Amino acid sequence: MKKILHVISTFFSVYPFFENQFGHFVSKGYEIHLALSPSEEIEEYANEQQIKYFETPINRSYSLFDDLKSIHAIYRYIKINNIEIVAGHSPKGALIAMISSYLAGTKRRIYFRHGLVYETSKGLKRSILISVERLTSFFAKEVVCVSPYLIEKSINDKLTRKSKLKILNIGSCNGVDALKRFNPANIQSDKKQTLKTKLGIQEEAFVIGYVGRLAKEKGINEIIKTFSLFNQYNKDSYLLLIGPFDDRDVISNDTFRKIQKGKNIIYPGEIFEDLEYYYSLMDVFLYPSYRDGFGNAIIEASSMELPVLTTSFSGNRDAIRNGITGKYIGLDPNEISLKIEDYYNNKELAKIHGRNGRNFVLENFSNEMIWKYLDDLYN
Repeated sequence: MKKILHVISTFFSVYPFFENQFGHFVSKGYEIHLALSPSEEIEEYANEQQIKYFETPINRSYSLFDDLKSIHAIYRYIKINNIEIVAGHSPKGALIAMISSYLAGTKRRIYFRHGLVYETSKGLKRSILISVERLTSFFAKEVVCVSPYLIEKSINDKLTRKSKLKILNIGSCNGVDALKRFNPANIQSDKKQTLKTKLGIQEEAFVIGYVGRLAKEKGINEIIKTFSLFNQYNKDSYLLLIGPFDDRDVISNDTFRKIQKGKNIIYPGEIFEDLEYYYSLMDVFLYPSYRDGFGNAIIEASSMELPVLTTSFSGNRDAIRNGITGKYIGLDPNEISLKIEDYYNNKELAKIHGRNGRNFVLENFSNEMIWKYLDDLYN
C-alpha cells in the first residue's frame, strides 16, 4: 500500500484541487494522508473520502518561528507514519512540505505548482516570493505545473531546472467531473427553476457568471465596472458572483458596495453543494483574472457548455481555445462589455462555443484522465 501525504495551507483549496480525487485513490489501494491548518470542515471531508488527516497551523504569511514549528510537526508525522510520497500544494504548504520531507529523507518529494503569487507583486516582496519558489523547487524532486504557461514561466524565470518539470496531460491538477456533476444533461429542470426563482432571476434573463475568490487580482473590480456598462443598455442582464471575499487582496469599497446593493447583481456567497446548478443559470462565464496557474472554474464552466471570456496573459490561456470555446479579453471594461455583447446578440455562437468547450474538457480534462496521469506519476 503506497502512502502519500498531501500538504496544503487551508481547507479552502481542498475542493478546487482535489474534490473526489482522494476517494478514487483510496479505492485503488493507496493510503492518503492530508496535512493542513485546523479546519471545522476537514473531519466530514476526511470521512467521506476515507483519508487520514493531520492539523497543524500552516499560515499563508511567513513567520520563522511558526514555520519551523510546522516543519517539525510534519517531519514527525512523515516519520511516524512511514510516508513514501509527500506532495506539497500552494506556495506556503509546498515550502513546508518540501523542507519537512527533505529532512525526513523522503525520496519522492513532489511540488504541485498551482500558480505564481509574485506575478502581481512588486519590489522586495516580489523578490522574496521568487526566492521562495526557487527554494521550494530546490527541495523538491519533481515539480508538477498545472499548465503549459507555468512550465514556460518556470523556465524563463529560472525557478526550476527543466529536468524536474512535469505536466499532467495538457494541464490541470484534478480535472473536472464532466460525466456526472458538471454535465448539463444531468441538470433537473424543476430544481434549476426553483433556484432561479429563489435568486430572483427573471425568465429569459441573460446571466453573466463568475466563480472564484472575490479578490482584486481576480478582476472583480473590472467585472463590476463591466456589468455597470453592459446593464445600462441590456436591462434584462444579471451578474451572478459566487465565492468568498479575500481579506488579503481586497476589492475597492465601491465594488464591495455594488456587490451588496447593486441592481441585478446577485451574490449568494461561497457555494460548494449544487454548484453545477448555479452554472446552469449562466449564459456566459467571465473570468478576467490578472494571475492564475490554471482556472479550474473555467473548465467547470466549459463542461457545463458555457462560452468563456478570460485573460490570455496567465495560465487561463490554456483552459480555453480562443475563438473556439470562448474568447480572450483584456482588462478594459469597455472591451469586455463588447465581447459579452457578441454572445448576447448571437445566441447561436454562444451555443457553439459552449459545446466546443465541453468537448475540449471531455478530451483533455476529465477526472478519469487526469487521475490516470497522477497514478502514473506516483508509480
